[in-house]
Amino acid sequence: MYFKDIVGHSDLKNSLTQIVKDDHVSHALMFAGPEGSGNLALAIAFSAYLLCKNRGANERCGVCPNCKQLDQLGHPDLHFSFPFVKKDKIEISEVFQRDFKIQVKENPYLSLKDWEIKIAGENKQSIIPVDESSQIVKKLSLKSFAGGYKVMIIWMPEKLNQAAENKLLKTLEEPSPRTLILLVPAKPEDLLPTIISRAQMVRCRPLRDEEIRTGLIEKFGVNQEVAEKATQMAEGNFNIALKTAKDPDAENAYFALFRDWMRTCVAPKNHDIVEVTEKIAALSRDQQGYFLDYCLNFLHEAVIYAYLGKDKARYMGASAEFAEKFAPYMAGKDLGAFHDTLSKGHRLVERNANPRLLYMKLSAEMIRIFMGKRPEPIS
Repeated sequence: MYFKDIVGHSDLKNSLTQIVKDDHVSHALMFAGPEGSGNLALAIAFSAYLLCKNRGANERCGVCPNCKQLDQLGHPDLHFSFPFVKKDKIEISEVFQRDFKIQVKENPYLSLKDWEIKIAGENKQSIIPVDESSQIVKKLSLKSFAGGYKVMIIWMPEKLNQAAENKLLKTLEEPSPRTLILLVPAKPEDLLPTIISRAQMVRCRPLRDEEIRTGLIEKFGVNQEVAEKATQMAEGNFNIALKTAKDPDAENAYFALFRDWMRTCVAPKNHDIVEVTEKIAALSRDQQGYFLDYCLNFLHEAVIYAYLGKDKARYMGASAEFAEKFAPYMAGKDLGAFHDTLSKGHRLVERNANPRLLYMKLSAEMIRIFMGKRPEPIS
């Protein structure tokens, strides 16, 4: 992973190379950013730049022995820890290391859901158990192979269980010389405050539309029309942009399902709620999560149509036509209530709630909001 491969974040790239050149590298950095922001890619590129023997002003050389190993994520002083699904008495990540590196090389913007589905299929939850924290401590206690830094990248550290967090905290409080821990959370607020306070924060913002569009075209060879469509879906998330670009028809399916669901919620007497919710419930858990994200994005777009007009909106084609027709139903409505309801639904999907019951409840709450009533709690 090279800095030049990463979409956007030119300011962060400059800052990260500068702290290496100034020899001001902290013992722990936290690359905090939402899914698809590129925080993992930045952490890997920073590690590679640090470990390169002949680094330039803004990039690693790419030809030294260290760089050849780093290209395969196989440098002996670069370690990875990440959540995994415990099975068959597996308590450490070692058995998943090869698969993880393959997935990261294919898509360094991958989500936790992508990873969980890859290693365990649907409806599995991953953690970082205490034995994995012991492995982290053990690896960082070893002597450096190349005589420089030892780097540990911990992806999704918010998945550490309590015992694992406490063990990691001790390592952060008493770091060994020339040892670097890079924490890469999507939700840093879920970490212990004491862990957050021990790391230098590197905030990775969601990507801008222009950065996503340019990245798709220049770095992934996506044509202009598909790039525009993927960008409007992404909402700053390059992982979603990549998936949309690879399968543009998926967005059409989400749009048709959203349109039918909203018609049902706006006029429940004229449509079959059960039929629509059954279609949504039939999606995989991963697809349900992306569908609910799509719903939130579309509702936000409809509010833009309602208050700012179509000139300020981003959707095109059939999506734009429906957003314009749907906008009057969003005027005067509480967007926060829609957001809270769908976000709660998203969390319940991740907890394996019964999908048929869940979408019937969500439909009932959406109907209440469209009627101007406060939604009831969903549990």
